[in-house]
Amino acid sequence: MQDVFANYYIVYVGIAAAAVTAPVYGLPEIAAAACWIGFAAFLIVFLPITVRYVRLPGVPDPVKPLICIYAAPASLCLTAYIETVTPVSPEFLIGLYIVACLLYLFALQKVISYRHLLFSPSYAAFTFPFVIAATASTQVTSYLETFTGHVLPLMEGAMLAQTVIAAVLVMYVLLRYLQFFLKQTPVVNK
Repeated sequence: MQDVFANYYIVYVGIAAAAVTAPVYGLPEIAAAACWIGFAAFLIVFLPITVRYVRLPGVPDPVKPLICIYAAPASLCLTAYIETVTPVSPEFLIGLYIVACLLYLFALQKVISYRHLLFSPSYAAFTFPFVIAATASTQVTSYLETFTGHVLPLMEGAMLAQTVIAAVLVMYVLLRYLQFFLKQTPVVNK
């Protein structure tokens, strides 16, 4: 359990990414299977990953940012679900969206508390989870506005906020990577 971190989601829930791209290639059966396999994997690995963090809270600084990956699986499954399942169950969609938002807020709190850690490649965990969360919010907002026939200002505001936060975090991580690489590059004097 000492070696279990949130990056385990990438291996097991990452298959749901195929559900997002498969419809473009005319493979709806593969997309639906990837969606449900990813969702099942999310449910299965959530418990051991969470138990690890609760029972063994001592995590080395270089891997602390990985906990932000918690924001990704529910949002990725949500995006896959909207892309592949017809008809969409509004109850399931809203339930999964609530879970995704709670995990997003948890991860956002961790970004705020970990942003001053020394740079490590695990800073990459500050990017994709927040980008896919903004994507999921955009899709859920679009679906719910179409479903209800009304503009939902609160959803639009949340979607905009998540998009801005995702863009800021991607730029922040890019700058930290550039700063890191520039420090590593030897300067040659002629």
